[in-house]
Amino acid sequence: MTIDSGAERTIVQRRLARNIPAGTAVGECVEVQRAEAPPQGERAAEGAPLPSFLEDLATRSAVNLTEAQTELVCDTLGRYADVFSQSASDLGRTSLVKHTINTGTHAPVKSPPRRIAPARREEMQRAVNDLATGRPPDVDLPTVTSGFAAALQERFAE
Repeated sequence: MTIDSGAERTIVQRRLARNIPAGTAVGECVEVQRAEAPPQGERAAEGAPLPSFLEDLATRSAVNLTEAQTELVCDTLGRYADVFSQSASDLGRTSLVKHTINTGTHAPVKSPPRRIAPARREEMQRAVNDLATGRPPDVDLPTVTSGFAAALQERFAE
């Protein structure tokens, strides 16, 4: 069973066995009219001149289009001009939708930032101690041969 109060829709599901006598009215069929949603903004008529703030977009969009396609793009942009931002000052904020995250009774969790995983912290500390004592780390690093270094110096000297 669906209950629609206009503002929200609730679905109630119950699995109860009921005996309904024959001839009992269980619902009523009513003829309804389809209502169209009101437009969000004023739509321009097809063929109306393109607003000035959309002219650059239309020009850039029509670079590789035929004349008919360009006209169709301009008509579409003009018809839906109300959804485009006209300047930097009308971007980003809306009061139409508000989002919330229901966490119940749980408070937000805050943990300190970790620059290194806890499992690797011990390994990192050993490497730092080795560097502090002057012992070379146990890492295989590529070595630069003297011939390669000389070639680099000659190249960058030019």
